[in-house]
Amino acid sequence: MPEQPAAGLRPSEVLGKVLGDVLGDVLGDMGETMGENRAIEVETASSMKTLHALSVLDGMLAICAAPGWRGNYQADLDDIHVWRPGLVVSMTTDAEHVEFGSPHLGSDIQSLGSRWIHLPIWKDTVPSPDVSALWPDASAQMRQALSGGGRVLMHCRRGCGRSGMMALRLMIECGEAPEQALSRLRALRPCAVHTGAQLQWAYTG
Repeated sequence: MPEQPAAGLRPSEVLGKVLGDVLGDVLGDMGETMGENRAIEVETASSMKTLHALSVLDGMLAICAAPGWRGNYQADLDDIHVWRPGLVVSMTTDAEHVEFGSPHLGSDIQSLGSRWIHLPIWKDTVPSPDVSALWPDASAQMRQALSGGGRVLMHCRRGCGRSGMMALRLMIECGEAPEQALSRLRALRPCAVHTGAQLQWAYTG
C-alpha cells in the first residue's frame, strides 16, 4: 500500500505522489526479472504518457517522446515526475525545444528532482564528435544509477531513432550482447534505431 500523502499538498500533488508510489512498487517487481520489457502508461489528471521501460542491471531504463511533442508540455512533465527518474537524458536539440514549447527543459527537469544530461543529436543522425566526447561521462552516470537500482529516462522527438541508438549503446556497455540488446529493445519499441549508421554507432561507439 502506498503511504498516506502529507497534509497540505494540492490535489494534483497528492495524485502524483500516490501514482508515483504505486508505480514504484510495480516497477520494483518488474526489475526483479532480468530482460522483462513493459510499455508503461503513466497517467495524471491531465494527460497520459507512455514510457517504454526495460530492466537493465539492477534498475530500469525507459525511452519516450519529448515533453511537449504532442502539445501539452506541462502534462508531460507531470507524467515524468510520477515515474520519478533519477536521471533524464535528452537527445533533442535546442531548436526542437523551442518548437515543442520547452526552451527551459533542463531546468524544468531538474526542478522535478531529476538530474539532466543534454546530448543534442539531429534527427536520424549519429552523435557529432563533440557529443560523442560527452558520452563516456554520461554513460558512466547512467550505469551508476542503474547499478544502484535507479531509473534512467531517455528521450528524443518520438522516442525511436536517437533514443533507441543511445539506449542500445548503454545496454551493450552494461554487458549485454549487441544482438540480444537490440532484440529486447525492439520487442519493446519496434521503431528503435532508425538507420544503419545509428545501429553501427550503437554497436561500436
